[in-house]
Amino acid sequence: VNGPSLFAVCQSEGPLAVGRLLGLARQICKGLHDAHNAEPAVIHRDIKPENIMLGVDGHGREQVKLVDFGLAILLGDPKAASTGGTPAYMSPEQCQGLAADARADIYALGASLYELACGRLPFLGQTADEVRAAHLNRQPDPPSRWMEGELPPSFEALILRCLSKRPDQRYSSAAELEAALIEVQLELQLSTPH
Repeated sequence: VNGPSLFAVCQSEGPLAVGRLLGLARQICKGLHDAHNAEPAVIHRDIKPENIMLGVDGHGREQVKLVDFGLAILLGDPKAASTGGTPAYMSPEQCQGLAADARADIYALGASLYELACGRLPFLGQTADEVRAAHLNRQPDPPSRWMEGELPPSFEALILRCLSKRPDQRYSSAAELEAALIEVQLELQLSTPH
C-alpha cells in the first residue's frame, strides 16, 4: 500500500478529526465485513492502527486497507482459541485464550478508534500481563477525558460499546457497527466522500 499506517498518521498529526475518523472507520468496517463473511470466514485477530494502511483511490480520496492477516491465516479455524494478537487491542476473550469471532475484531477496532480519537490507548500497563488484566477487569475511561477538544457523545458511546467486556454487548457484526457509524454521521450532519 502506497501510504502510511493510521498509527503513523496519528503520531505525526495527532488525534484524527471526528468527521475524518468516522469515514475511515466505515471503510474499516467494510473490510472486516468482507473478511468475516468470506468462505471460510476470516477473523483478523490483530486489528490495530499499525495494520490499517491509508492510501488514496483513483479519485484522490483516502482509502484504508487492512493488512497483516498472518495471525488469522496461521490459526486457520476462524473460531480457534488463541492468545495471539497485540495486548493493547486484544478482546477479553482473546486475553483468556478463548475462541474468538467477529466481535473480537469489533473490540480491537473500538480500541483503535479510542486511540485515534484521543491519542491514547484505553488501557495502559507496564507489562503485557497488566494490559491483558485491564482488558479483563477495568472499564475504560471515556476517551473525551483525554481530549482537548470535544468528542460527540454518540461517537463516544459507540466506541465504548465496542469495548464492552462481554461479546454479546458489542455490535454483533461489522455491518451493524457501520450502520451505527452512519447514524452518528447523520446526527452530526457529516458526509463521507463518495
